[in-house]
Amino acid sequence: MRAILLAFTLTLAALPAWAQTSAPAVTPAPLPPEAQDALKKGVIAAQQQDYLLAIRYFQDARKLAPGDPEIYKDLGLAESKIPGRELRAISWFGAYLAAEPDAPNAAAVKEQIDVLDVKSQSNLARLIKSVEDSALHILEGYSRDQNLPEVANLWAEAGDFATALKLVDVIQAENEYQKSRARIEISRVQLEAADIAGAQETTNLIQPGPIKAMAEEEIAKARTASAPASTTGLPIAASAPIRVAAKAMRVSDWVLRLDDNSPSRYCALNTDPFLDFAGYLKSLPPSDDPHTVFNAQLHTAETIARAQMIIDQILKQQARK
Repeated sequence: MRAILLAFTLTLAALPAWAQTSAPAVTPAPLPPEAQDALKKGVIAAQQQDYLLAIRYFQDARKLAPGDPEIYKDLGLAESKIPGRELRAISWFGAYLAAEPDAPNAAAVKEQIDVLDVKSQSNLARLIKSVEDSALHILEGYSRDQNLPEVANLWAEAGDFATALKLVDVIQAENEYQKSRARIEISRVQLEAADIAGAQETTNLIQPGPIKAMAEEEIAKARTASAPASTTGLPIAASAPIRVAAKAMRVSDWVLRLDDNSPSRYCALNTDPFLDFAGYLKSLPPSDDPHTVFNAQLHTAETIARAQMIIDQILKQQARK
């Protein structure tokens, strides 16, 4: 059975390194016959390029042999072939590496994760640009300025702080409240990314008032949290980035998101738009109201941007292990 799976791996692999190192270092424990049968059918479906069917069979195999890490890799390979499922594929590969951090093909798997991550970020940037265009060209006056902070926050969550700040400058000068609201949200995302210096620069752009005071307070808390302890046990003031305690990522940290079908949660990858992005967009009810269209686009982009940010944070944490 593993010989068949190796052939499947070679069929889907885009990188020569994958093919050279995909053989496991040790012989894995034999799978239950039912799981072997499901894997065999999944491989056949993948060879026919019916990746949705292949995923269904691989999921059946996972239910029968949940502790087999090779199944996570097979799922990642199959999902990587379906446009719009990049974050799901990344997560399956992440689960595989959490289970087998020293696998001989670990470097190739990480490289494939990088390829998928770049593709996902590129798709997200195009989506946010579409939302921005809607805000700039469909909405008018106060309505436009009221919604631009939300779009600026999207760019910040996508990691493009320069574009986010430029968009804030588009807001009319008389709407200083909206400018301040946008900048404090950008500052908060920078703090989430452990960029205290960047958050301070953004906060410096906020006009004096309650919003700026709030931003300064959040930065002060971040500095205290990131400061090393003194010999007295009290924090020492520091401007260094927030230090996130590194811990070994567990398979469950990835699988919980892959199996999560609650649309009310961040990064619930077992929901739309992560399962069928194109189909999800088509399912949105048509409307002649520009505000309705914009809000639907904004919600979709917010969902994907937040998931992208969470997945990237988990990848960084796993890399620090």
